[in-house]
Amino acid sequence: AQVRGFTLGPAFGSIAVFLDGDHVATVNSLAGGVPLILDRDRAAHPFGVTWHRVQLDLYDAAGTRLGIGASIKVRLVGPKAVSSGPFLGADPILEAHRSRRKRFPERDPQVCFAFVSCGRLPLLQLTSRALISHMETAEPTVRYELAWVDQGSGTADARQLADDIPMEHVLHWKLNYGLTYGLNTLLFALCRRSRYVATMEEDWLWMEAKMGVPAVRMAMDVLAADSGA
Repeated sequence: AQVRGFTLGPAFGSIAVFLDGDHVATVNSLAGGVPLILDRDRAAHPFGVTWHRVQLDLYDAAGTRLGIGASIKVRLVGPKAVSSGPFLGADPILEAHRSRRKRFPERDPQVCFAFVSCGRLPLLQLTSRALISHMETAEPTVRYELAWVDQGSGTADARQLADDIPMEHVLHWKLNYGLTYGLNTLLFALCRRSRYVATMEEDWLWMEAKMGVPAVRMAMDVLAADSGA
């Protein structure tokens, strides 16, 4: 994509170009076009943010912002399918995750536990830890994966949680695009390998008295017994 079609007169100094709030270029002529990489993380996160904002701000010859500008929202449509990347056995975080889950990452999951969050990351950390503890001790034969979409909780905190919890699929979005969009991303993209999907809440904890009950296996057996499952 390119921003095109502007040539500044001698009374003006430059135009600053911003993409999603980040300064990407300052130019004194846009007649030749300024290339903007709109899908900056699309290869790594193919189902990530689909809306981008391009902002142009006008400055005078002394470098003072004139308060004149324009903006536009650009929508990208992600790919309909993605292929799995390689499993990196030498990654230290991956090795730490494997010490907490017997099979990680799970290559052939039966059920996907899906989380959508916006803030409340300490609760999500407790919930996901309790879930993993239950699955590893009470239901070790169930092949499971974890998927998480975070909407605007803050990059540093979200990345710290991703480093701590062994999850197969993680998407961190800068903005909150709503529960429906987050769930659709989980159900139809991140969890697409699993036959079953369990949508989770950040503050759901297994009761200590029920930790040994194989509730996930029982639910899967009920669904499998249904001729329509």
